[in-house]
Amino acid sequence: MKKILTLLTIAILSSATTWAKSLGIACEQLFTEDVTNYKNASVSINQSPASYFRKLEVKDNVKLVLKMKELVDIDGKLAFNTAEKKKSDGSYQKILNIPIGEYIINIGFFKTSDSDASIFIEGPSAAFE
Repeated sequence: MKKILTLLTIAILSSATTWAKSLGIACEQLFTEDVTNYKNASVSINQSPASYFRKLEVKDNVKLVLKMKELVDIDGKLAFNTAEKKKSDGSYQKILNIPIGEYIINIGFFKTSDSDASIFIEGPSAAFE
Protein backbone atom coordinates (compact mmCIF):
# COMPACT_ATOMS: atom_id res chain seq x y z
CA MET A 1 0.00 0.00 0.00
CA LYS A 2 2.84 2.37 0.86
CA LYS A 3 4.44 1.76 -2.57
CA ILE A 4 1.15 2.51 -4.32
CA LEU A 5 0.74 5.79 -2.41
CA THR A 6 4.34 6.76 -3.21
CA LEU A 7 3.87 6.02 -6.93
CA LEU A 8 0.57 7.89 -6.97
CA THR A 9 2.17 10.92 -5.29
CA ILE A 10 5.04 10.92 -7.81
CA ALA A 11 2.58 10.66 -10.70
CA ILE A 12 0.50 13.56 -9.39
CA LEU A 13 3.54 15.75 -8.79
CA SER A 14 4.97 14.92 -12.21
CA SER A 15 1.68 15.84 -13.84
CA ALA A 16 1.32 18.99 -11.77
CA THR A 17 4.62 20.33 -13.06
CA THR A 18 3.18 20.34 -16.57
CA TRP A 19 -0.04 22.12 -15.51
CA ALA A 20 1.72 25.43 -14.96
CA LYS A 21 2.09 27.82 -17.87
CA SER A 22 5.54 27.96 -19.41
CA LEU A 23 7.37 31.10 -18.36
CA GLY A 24 10.10 30.88 -20.98
CA ILE A 25 12.88 30.42 -18.45
CA ALA A 26 15.60 27.78 -18.79
CA CYS A 27 15.17 26.34 -15.27
CA GLU A 28 11.73 25.04 -16.19
CA GLN A 29 13.53 22.19 -17.97
CA LEU A 30 14.32 20.81 -14.52
CA PHE A 31 10.65 20.26 -13.71
CA THR A 32 9.86 17.61 -16.28
CA GLU A 33 8.93 14.00 -15.71
CA ASP A 34 12.36 12.86 -16.95
CA VAL A 35 14.18 14.85 -14.28
CA THR A 36 11.74 14.18 -11.47
CA ASN A 37 12.13 10.43 -12.07
CA TYR A 38 15.90 10.56 -11.42
CA LYS A 39 17.08 8.51 -8.49
CA ASN A 40 17.61 10.74 -5.43
CA ALA A 41 15.57 13.63 -6.88
CA SER A 42 12.39 14.92 -5.27
CA VAL A 43 9.96 17.63 -6.29
CA SER A 44 7.73 19.71 -4.03
CA ILE A 45 4.91 21.89 -5.34
CA ASN A 46 2.90 24.32 -3.23
CA GLN A 47 0.17 26.44 -4.73
CA SER A 48 -2.21 28.91 -3.19
CA PRO A 49 -4.36 31.64 -4.71
CA ALA A 50 -1.52 34.08 -4.03
CA SER A 51 1.64 32.14 -4.85
CA TYR A 52 3.10 29.20 -6.73
CA PHE A 53 6.26 27.41 -5.57
CA ARG A 54 8.08 24.40 -6.94
CA LYS A 55 11.34 22.95 -5.69
CA LEU A 56 13.69 20.23 -6.90
CA GLU A 57 16.08 18.61 -4.44
CA VAL A 58 18.92 16.40 -5.69
CA LYS A 59 21.27 14.11 -3.78
CA ASP A 60 24.27 12.21 -5.15
CA ASN A 61 23.92 13.35 -8.78
CA VAL A 62 26.85 15.41 -10.08
CA LYS A 63 25.50 15.53 -13.63
CA LEU A 64 22.13 16.96 -12.59
CA VAL A 65 23.72 19.52 -10.24
CA LEU A 66 25.90 20.75 -13.12
CA LYS A 67 22.79 21.02 -15.32
CA MET A 68 21.01 23.00 -12.61
CA LYS A 69 23.92 25.45 -12.36
CA GLU A 70 24.08 25.81 -16.14
CA LEU A 71 20.37 26.63 -16.42
CA VAL A 72 20.50 29.09 -13.51
CA ASP A 73 23.38 30.88 -15.25
CA ILE A 74 21.32 31.10 -18.46
CA ASP A 75 18.36 32.55 -16.55
CA GLY A 76 20.72 34.94 -14.78
CA LYS A 77 20.92 36.89 -18.05
CA LEU A 78 17.18 37.68 -17.69
CA ALA A 79 17.42 38.81 -14.07
CA PHE A 80 17.24 42.43 -13.03
CA ASN A 81 18.60 41.52 -9.60
CA THR A 82 21.02 38.76 -8.58
CA ALA A 83 22.46 37.76 -5.22
CA GLU A 84 25.32 35.25 -5.01
CA LYS A 85 27.23 33.71 -2.17
CA LYS A 86 30.23 31.38 -2.53
CA LYS A 87 31.96 29.69 0.39
CA SER A 88 35.37 28.09 0.69
CA ASP A 89 33.74 24.70 1.38
CA GLY A 90 32.39 24.69 -2.20
CA SER A 91 28.83 25.59 -1.30
CA TYR A 92 27.12 28.13 -3.50
CA GLN A 93 23.88 30.12 -3.45
CA LYS A 94 22.30 32.23 -6.15
CA ILE A 95 18.96 34.06 -6.11
CA LEU A 96 17.50 35.62 -9.26
CA ASN A 97 14.61 38.07 -9.65
CA ILE A 98 13.26 37.87 -13.19
CA PRO A 99 10.52 40.02 -14.70
CA ILE A 100 7.93 37.95 -16.60
CA GLY A 101 5.31 40.27 -18.02
CA GLU A 102 3.90 42.25 -15.11
CA TYR A 103 5.17 39.72 -12.53
CA ILE A 104 8.45 38.97 -10.76
CA ILE A 105 9.57 35.35 -10.67
CA ASN A 106 12.23 34.26 -8.17
CA ILE A 107 14.68 31.44 -8.75
CA GLY A 108 16.89 30.15 -5.96
CA PHE A 109 19.77 27.71 -6.39
CA PHE A 110 21.57 26.20 -3.40
CA LYS A 111 24.51 23.84 -3.95
CA THR A 112 25.93 22.17 -0.87
CA SER A 113 28.39 19.91 -2.73
CA ASP A 114 29.22 18.85 -6.28
CA SER A 115 26.49 16.22 -6.05
CA ASP A 116 23.84 17.80 -3.77
CA ALA A 117 21.72 20.85 -4.59
CA SER A 118 18.23 22.30 -4.67
CA ILE A 119 16.48 24.82 -6.85
CA PHE A 120 13.16 26.58 -6.57
CA ILE A 121 10.97 28.71 -8.82
CA GLU A 122 8.46 30.96 -7.06
CA GLY A 123 6.11 33.78 -7.89
CA PRO A 124 2.51 34.95 -7.97
CA SER A 125 0.08 32.22 -9.01
CA ALA A 126 -1.26 34.44 -11.79
CA ALA A 127 2.13 34.35 -13.53
CA PHE A 128 1.86 30.57 -13.85
CA GLU A 129 -1.75 30.43 -15.11
